[in-house]
Amino acid sequence: MNISKKIEVEKLHHDRSELFDKDVLHILNGQVMYEEFKNNRLMGDSDYAPFNEAMCVNATNDQIFDKEFINIRAAGHHEPVEGYIEKVIAPLANLFNKEYEYIVLWFGETCFVK
Repeated sequence: MNISKKIEVEKLHHDRSELFDKDVLHILNGQVMYEEFKNNRLMGDSDYAPFNEAMCVNATNDQIFDKEFINIRAAGHHEPVEGYIEKVIAPLANLFNKEYEYIVLWFGETCFVK
């Protein structure tokens, strides 16, 4: 883990210890970050999910995660719908199926810059 991420996690643990509880979902910016957080239990007893495409490029629609959204996003990535569902939608199952006190997004600032 790079030192800046480690410092960020330690600061969070000190400042917001409730984010390390069982009723928290951490949505991580990709598979590598997900594996690191999950394997090392960096956020304690929380749940983790990778968001394996940050919607930084390609078209989308207003109703996220519906059938049209999935078709548009898969086409934009030149990915079969089934592959897109497997890589992006399936790992987010807890987001759709469980209730959480907190949902924490772990996305870098580059995901939000035009």
